[in-house]
Amino acid sequence: MFKNINIKNSHWKMKIIFLDIDGVLNTDKWEAYMLSQRLPLEDEFGIFFDKEAINNLAKILTITKAKIVIHSTWKLGKPLEWLQLLWNKRRLPGHIFDITPDIPPYYNKDDEITEWLVNHSEVNDYVILDDEAEFSLSLNKHFVQINSTLGITKENVIAAIMLLKQDNRIDPSHLLTTP
Repeated sequence: MFKNINIKNSHWKMKIIFLDIDGVLNTDKWEAYMLSQRLPLEDEFGIFFDKEAINNLAKILTITKAKIVIHSTWKLGKPLEWLQLLWNKRRLPGHIFDITPDIPPYYNKDDEITEWLVNHSEVNDYVILDDEAEFSLSLNKHFVQINSTLGITKENVIAAIMLLKQDNRIDPSHLLTTP
């Protein structure tokens, strides 16, 4: 029934979260907590992610319905399916939609995100969640800097939602209050 729909020309548009992992989901605070409790730090995929950062990512995904594109060093040398398996086995929120391309001769997040966007015209809004500020002016306006000690915070959630909900029809701050 929908086989002949050309998504690039359709009114269906996509929201994307370009997600770094180290310093965003994998935090110094969480590692210190795990060590203090003498809990395991990692599984077969690597170090465990901060539960609070994961919960905050889930809030962004729930409110915006965005898809995740990984632009982290965690993707280097690994296929998309490996990251999707990690996501599923750890029961993390959302779904890994894609990874940014590796552009030789060196790892450059700005170039990789730009290249990914050039090849995905169906994207209408996006946000970059990263602990390192290494983006051009054009990408910087979509960038939310994450504190690598804390990971994604409630303030980051609000900033990301506002960038992904450019029409600003909602006020996300009331969605983050606890009863």
